Amino acid sequence: MSIMNCLIDQETGEIDSIALIEAADLRAQREWGGPQPPPAFIRDAVSFVHDRARDLRREWRRARGLPDDAPVIMTEVPAWGASGDSYGRV
Repeated sequence: MSIMNCLIDQETGEIDSIALIEAADLRAQREWGGPQPPPAFIRDAVSFVHDRARDLRREWRRARGLPDDAPVIMTEVPAWGASGDSYGRV
């Protein structure tokens, strides 16, 4: 079984932080081509594995009929010609 399939606990749906760290370390080493990858490779691997864990959690919740717990971000777009408009629209 792949470590990527162990990123969440199948009983509770919680993200397993230990498996996440191990998966990120293995991915960084694989991308670098050996042990002790540079910090940039580690950051990219952590970001990728964390996104994968959130996707797995979302799928787990959907399969059990639970609502998606991802945050919703709302933004407000200013009207045309509002102060701070850099395009000079009127």
